[in-house]
Formats: sequence, structure tokens, C-alpha cells
Amino acid sequence: NNSSMYGNEDLKSCAFDYIVMRLPFELFAGYVFAIASLYFNTFLRGFDVVTPLCHLVLANIGLVLLTYAGCWKRQFYGVTVALVWYLLGVVIELHTLTQWIYNEFSKNAILATQVIAGVASLILLTVIGVRVVKMAIGNNEGSNTSVVSGGEGNVSMDYVQA
Repeated sequence: NNSSMYGNEDLKSCAFDYIVMRLPFELFAGYVFAIASLYFNTFLRGFDVVTPLCHLVLANIGLVLLTYAGCWKRQFYGVTVALVWYLLGVVIELHTLTQWIYNEFSKNAILATQVIAGVASLILLTVIGVRVVKMAIGNNEGSNTSVVSGGEGNVSMDYVQA
């Protein structure tokens, strides 16, 4: 019962507004972050002055920066979901190698990048899971508050029902 903080209709309306008006743009923003990282690495690779090891280090730094971008703002669920999708795509792509990647990089380098992308996606999945749980607890918190009068003032006792 969320009637004290949000009415059921208000909560449904807020969720609908988010899904319809914000989520598509957040998903697109996450896609833009991911594709910008990819294009930057491709741009550097086109100069042939970057060694494969340097290219690999820059690609992994890009993965770390994408992980940071996914953790950046609490309200941007769609950005985080899009980045998880991209990072899982990196893991899958490196699991089924193309001949070019296999010829260019060593097995250890490919495995290291795959592990970094996998860990980054797990971090972002955990972050979004914690955010959703905290939001659900925050919405439920307002309906379960009681105030006990004490001798010198009021003491608030907040609890969340399981």
C-alpha cells in the first residue's frame, strides 16, 4: 500500500511516463556512448601507428570508461541497460572470433578483453539491480512509518515490510 507517498495510479503513471518518454532516449544515449568508444578505437586503428598492444590497452580503457558511464547517474537506467547490452555483445563477439581478430591479437589479449567486458557487464547489472531495489524500498518506506512520542520529543521508527 503506497497510498501515503504515492497513490497506485500516480506510481503507474510515473512508470508509464518513464517508459514512454525517457527510456528510449536513455537507451539511445547508452548506445551513443558505446558506439563512440567503438568508433574512437577504429579511428585510432586506421593510422597504423598504434601497435596492437596499445590498441588493446585503449580498448580496455574504453570498456572501463563505459562502466563508469553506466554508474554515473542514478536516474539513467536506460543508459546502464544499453551499456550492459553492448558489453555482453563484446563478450559474445570475442567468444566467436572472426579471422581478423584471431590473426591480430594473441589468445591472452583476447581473453583479457573478454574478461574485462564480462566483469564490467556484471558490475553494471549489479548497479542497476541495487538501484531498482533501492527505488522499490524508497517507494515502500513512506507507507510504513510510525512516530512514537517520547518524553523529550518524537522518535521516528522507520521499517520496511518484507
